[in-house]
Amino acid sequence: MKILLTTILTALIFFAPAVSSAEKVVIKHAIGEVLAIDIAAKSLTIKKKSMDAEFYINDATVVKAGKEKKIVADIKIGDRVVVKYFVKEGVKTTKIIEIKQPKQQAASAAKPDHK
Repeated sequence: MKILLTTILTALIFFAPAVSSAEKVVIKHAIGEVLAIDIAAKSLTIKKKSMDAEFYINDATVVKAGKEKKIVADIKIGDRVVVKYFVKEGVKTTKIIEIKQPKQQAASAAKPDHK
């Protein structure tokens, strides 16, 4: 019993620092208009209120418009997007890119035309 307890305590001493030093991934979001998209370079640049922001697009990035799944090639310059991303080693990596309807289109979709 003492050997088992000693083994468990030894394991905790050696492995606890490795577990506690693991990075927590914090998901952030940015909203803006697409200024540039380069599929070959896997980069997306959007204009936020106060500044431009560049993001890295990886193979795990999910692109959607509403509930419909899209692909990176569906993103166009001028689209309004919500980018959910995380920062690792100073690089903003996208997790989800949500294409939003333009404000004008969204407003007309909300008001049915009654004649």
